[in-house]
Amino acid sequence: MQSVVRQYETEDKAREALARLTEYEYAADEMFMIGPSGDADSALREAIAHERIPGGYYKTCAAALEKGNYLVVALPPFGSAEHATTILESCDPVNVDAYPELSTANPSPLSDFLGIPTLSHHPTFNIRQTTREGWSFSRMIGMGMLSKRRESYSPIIPMPLLSANKSKTSSFGLPLLTKRRESYSPIIPMPLLSSRKSKDSSFGFPTLSSNPAPLSNLFYIPLLSKRD
Repeated sequence: MQSVVRQYETEDKAREALARLTEYEYAADEMFMIGPSGDADSALREAIAHERIPGGYYKTCAAALEKGNYLVVALPPFGSAEHATTILESCDPVNVDAYPELSTANPSPLSDFLGIPTLSHHPTFNIRQTTREGWSFSRMIGMGMLSKRRESYSPIIPMPLLSANKSKTSSFGLPLLTKRRESYSPIIPMPLLSSRKSKDSSFGFPTLSSNPAPLSNLFYIPLLSKRD
């Protein structure tokens, strides 16, 4: 996490900066203000001790508090430090050259190396936007959502999404479902279940037999082993 610190000449300007951060859904623990009060130095040291302000900023921040300026600190999530800087800069802060320049890792090194532009150059994109109601990735990159037309999936292909018609009872001349219990199909009179008992024989051979080697017995072939 990289802290973004700016100082303002008046309390109104400082609170305006906090209000702008709130508009972009920064939580209360992701921003704070230190005013030029009697315990300002203690508050500044405490913020540095908890790593909410970089230690290298102490001299600059202490000097600002001594002048009567107000400090506003934003603690943006990963990848949003530049966005937080833009917000604080829009509220007319005091120009200070002592703060180190914002340095962020290149988010698209391969694209830059090959000269390929990234998908979006939106300057105010923030990860919190994904939690807003109505946000979608398709809208962000300019793609349309699902069609609002109820009668057709596509104006080119007149294919209904949902049909109000009842399910078909036949297809290609054959019934999809039949209520006939005695036949699988009116074309092929093959019963689904037969009420007849199982056959005792088929082609002269018994269907069920207790003989463990009926074929050997038929051709009088002895088994490999015969136990008494």
